[in-house]
Amino acid sequence: MNKSDAGSEFPPGEQHWPHDLTSRVGRPWDMRPVLKLRAAAKGRLRVLYIGFSDAQGGAAIASSRLISRFDRDGDVASLEVVALQTANAPWTVSLGRALCSWRPLRTLIAMRNVLASDPYAWLPFERAFLKRTIAIWQPDLIHMHNLHGGRGTIPLAILPEMAAKAPIIWTLHDMWGMTGHCAYSLACEGWRRGCGSCPDLSLYPQLLRDRTEQIAENKREIFTSAIPVLVSPSRWLGKIASEALVTKGLELRVIANGLDLALFSPAGRDAARRELGIAPDTQVLMFAAQSLSDETRKGARELRIALDRVQADRLGAPLEIILMGGAGDDLLAGIPGLVFHRAGFISDATEAARLYAAADLFLCPSLQDNLPNTLIEAAACGTAAVSFDIGGCGEIIEDGLSGALVAAGDAGALGDAISRLVDDPDCLAAMGRAARARAEALYGDRRMADDYLALYRELVERRSA
Repeated sequence: MNKSDAGSEFPPGEQHWPHDLTSRVGRPWDMRPVLKLRAAAKGRLRVLYIGFSDAQGGAAIASSRLISRFDRDGDVASLEVVALQTANAPWTVSLGRALCSWRPLRTLIAMRNVLASDPYAWLPFERAFLKRTIAIWQPDLIHMHNLHGGRGTIPLAILPEMAAKAPIIWTLHDMWGMTGHCAYSLACEGWRRGCGSCPDLSLYPQLLRDRTEQIAENKREIFTSAIPVLVSPSRWLGKIASEALVTKGLELRVIANGLDLALFSPAGRDAARRELGIAPDTQVLMFAAQSLSDETRKGARELRIALDRVQADRLGAPLEIILMGGAGDDLLAGIPGLVFHRAGFISDATEAARLYAAADLFLCPSLQDNLPNTLIEAAACGTAAVSFDIGGCGEIIEDGLSGALVAAGDAGALGDAISRLVDDPDCLAAMGRAARARAEALYGDRRMADDYLALYRELVERRSA
């Protein structure tokens, strides 16, 4: 149970628990493994983490990095409950696996909720399982992350019951906690008044009919009863949470996400370029998203306009771009002189870091975002970035020092900034060094863990008093 340093021979998640517990917690209705985990956690702060997924999506990645850092340091004993499990961490329990035999009934319930435009109304199995897990694990604190995402989503209505057992922290990874349905509202500011008359029910997660005012009011009532402490990774999202009718008045902290700075580093640049067939002196762009053809918010249209402009200015001279993510790279097809390196969806962090390091300039055309993991990852790998000045992007990029910021939605200005930087390799190299220095100062996972641990201890002491 001693602390280990980052150079431990054990992979994260396997050095603190006894050997017979270093596999997935397994059949979650059988709480004997959780009892063993609790016994092994003696002397450590027990935290129950709750989220939609353990590894899929930016919120899950951010939370898993925090849990892994705590596991390496040995200060916190973690148990994570998720609706969708895709990785194999020993601290994770999956609601989907727990309720496998009830899957047909759960599917019918989910269909009913979708048709009723009340997606989180009645999820009795999830509620019962969470209550049972809390009773066995006996957490000192409950830390929630992203709760929405599809069938099996964590029911918000259980928050007051959970708050009676332990203090609750909720890290906000998007706007969903403050709105009547959407994760990002784009131009709409209905969240200020508590929603209603929604201008776009198709925004993720979509509704079939407008119940946004009632859903927002239900959230407000739940939060008023449970009184969670909100954490925002960006000052931008924190400001929205402080002004939104649903969350106004709740205690709020800003703690930026972090990552392993030894893993995400400029090292490996030359080797990655050799494997990709990229010459050492070539200027290389990079774009990454879970889906390259994501919804409007990710700015695929703006990126296309910007790169068309770049290549028109350069008369179609060869320019290379690394694309990391799911389907949709055809959106950039046909741009004269643009050479593609299609990496596809990369789940291995080491491989992702090598790709970031191989690039000279990372492109972030998102129209609204919190604190993008991709921008932090690029900075840690010594790669400058250009982005619209939206959300938390300006908190990561120092305009003119570690990258460039342009007016929100101005695809022409984005293209001009890319052209200017591509034509100045010395400036790009200096910006890359500044980006790495900023990542070291602000975005390390140890800093993130220290900030959260201080908050954990504060809330536990406050509850005991």
